[in-house]
Amino acid sequence: MAGELIQCGDHSWAPWSIVCTHLLRGTSKDWQPIPQEEGSEAENDWLCPECFTKHPDLPVEDLHAVCIHCVRKLRGEPA
Repeated sequence: MAGELIQCGDHSWAPWSIVCTHLLRGTSKDWQPIPQEEGSEAENDWLCPECFTKHPDLPVEDLHAVCIHCVRKLRGEPA
């Protein structure tokens, strides 16, 4: 799903990933990547275990487009 740019208040224009609301709010800390097509160079989209079991039938209001730099920060990865 990633690949286009989203405007971020902290990082200007950047690529984005989809993140479920539970990960974004910190109510879950278990980041599970959504499997991508082989050979894809796009950033991962992320779901918590609860949302992962519902994929691909999650309500759209449980999904958020987030700048990849913010995703990395939320996940505790180096910048």
